[in-house]
Amino acid sequence: MFTFYTPNTPYALVAVSEVLFALGTGSIFQNSIAALQAHSTPEESSTVISVRSVLRGIGGALGSGISTLIVATTLRADTPAQLAKYATSMFAHVPYAQLPLDQQHVLKEAFADAARKPFQVASFLMMICLCLTAYIDDQGLERPKELQHEEKPELEQGQPKAPDRRRSTIEAM
Repeated sequence: MFTFYTPNTPYALVAVSEVLFALGTGSIFQNSIAALQAHSTPEESSTVISVRSVLRGIGGALGSGISTLIVATTLRADTPAQLAKYATSMFAHVPYAQLPLDQQHVLKEAFADAARKPFQVASFLMMICLCLTAYIDDQGLERPKELQHEEKPELEQGQPKAPDRRRSTIEAM
């Protein structure tokens, strides 16, 4: 949806698109937590969720950096040389009132194309990810079978059970 924006796109449509995008993103992140917890043992659950959070942060930082690079490169490439001084940043103040109508149109299109390009790249990558989901073998939402040490009664083993020398973190404190 973001890829179809033009300089004349109504702000209400942009706001509705952003809300839908946020709802979709929030829905995906919660489902990933449930899936990760379902495929890890209770002892590994906190580690798995922490690793997911770190990877999410790294992915967000990389995504922001790559998107910024795409915007800057596209803006420079789409802006004519005589108007390059106005396209130094996506947030540059352009004095449109001082420019002829044809230059205003060229600059607005350059800024709009630069704003669309990261979403076009992201859409392409999401299509690849969607196609790759066909190769996922879903095991359901059951936790993996934990290693169960079936303890035999002490009388059957012939000697008393040795005490467990492992201590939990809470006991160590």
